[in-house]
Amino acid sequence: MSVRTMSFAAPARLATCGTLALAALAAAPAGAQALQGGVDVSVGAEVSSNPYLEQGASDVTASGSARVFPWVQYDNGRTAYTLDGSFEGRAFTSGGYDFEDNYSLNAGISHRASERLTLRARTGIFSTASSFSSLLAGVSGPIDGPPLPTVPNPIDPGEDVTVLGQLGRNSALLFSAGADMTFDARNQLQVSGDFRDSWSNRPNAEDYRSYGAQSRFMHVLDQSTSIGTDLSYQQTDYQQATAGDARTISTLGSLSHRLGQYWTLDASAGASFTRIDPTPASPELDFTSFSVRANLCSRTERRGLCFEYRRQPEPSAFGGVRNSDNFDFSFDQRVSQRDRLSLGLGFVRSGESRIDPVAFPKIDYLNLRGQFRRQFSNRVSAFVSGTLSRVDRPDVEVDPSVTVGAGITVSLGRPQ
Repeated sequence: MSVRTMSFAAPARLATCGTLALAALAAAPAGAQALQGGVDVSVGAEVSSNPYLEQGASDVTASGSARVFPWVQYDNGRTAYTLDGSFEGRAFTSGGYDFEDNYSLNAGISHRASERLTLRARTGIFSTASSFSSLLAGVSGPIDGPPLPTVPNPIDPGEDVTVLGQLGRNSALLFSAGADMTFDARNQLQVSGDFRDSWSNRPNAEDYRSYGAQSRFMHVLDQSTSIGTDLSYQQTDYQQATAGDARTISTLGSLSHRLGQYWTLDASAGASFTRIDPTPASPELDFTSFSVRANLCSRTERRGLCFEYRRQPEPSAFGGVRNSDNFDFSFDQRVSQRDRLSLGLGFVRSGESRIDPVAFPKIDYLNLRGQFRRQFSNRVSAFVSGTLSRVDRPDVEVDPSVTVGAGITVSLGRPQ
């Protein structure tokens, strides 16, 4: 068995994205207080079973991982630029697995053009051979993470569970841009557009490009509650002929409500209408689905707790556009001044393909994760971590993946 390395096209696109991002940062006015940056380096060792969730693979293997996370931010109160990257490698001691290398680069800008208008844009590229359960993913940095500003409309590379158990590499180039407009004290409008170019060298995977436009209008009822509407259009063009191109229009009603001092609820519900073009093997298909986006969170100085759920049609590398259910629970608690505990549970269901439900049945993915981190100094911390991942599908049996390990993170740069 082998994990394929990144194709030539991916580094070229990564370099292009990096050049554009650095150029954007270079255009920022110099300011000692506004500009910050650093590099976080994490190294760790782990033991795992069936790390790539393959059919018939259950051997236990050990591995060592290293991750470098450079980041830069500039924020003068009106304009904010961000640039960060992640470069990760993982080597296995047994099981016949090749060296795993994962890359990502992201850049963002937010500009307050006036009191009533904010413009934003974000771009990113990633390439990964991981099965979403790598120990070091998302755990570098000091106990509170690097102080990157929150840029609206971040890009979510997503996790296409249809690729699980298929060795190889997934890569994507992403871009989004939008504007937030405030008409008066009670009425606000958000508009945005996005683009995604996704490609894979996993056997029989479908490459695709996706384009979309979204709008959200919100009306403030009182200090705690806002209501509105969400409208969106998404088009997915597949590069091969086995999956038909698809177009989805969604209309949802929205509610945003503050529940007391710490809890907030943001929810949208409605319908999505999808049309899939005919292919040599399937006719034109139309289907309507119930769509939901909900986020319930509580945040205090020492604790964070979030429940998130999303149901909507989404593109996949196998079987075309499918209905997808995504649920995530995350809990983060500062146990003491130096210690932090993080727990999480994620569940993803990719519904059966409308094109060929027998060849592409529904897939369920469950992930349990936990981490305990101790901060020894302003720059050095250590962690122990574990994950349990499981895939359920009717056509094959896959043993679960269990990973436990430990590591250390060193943060270099401006003191936090």
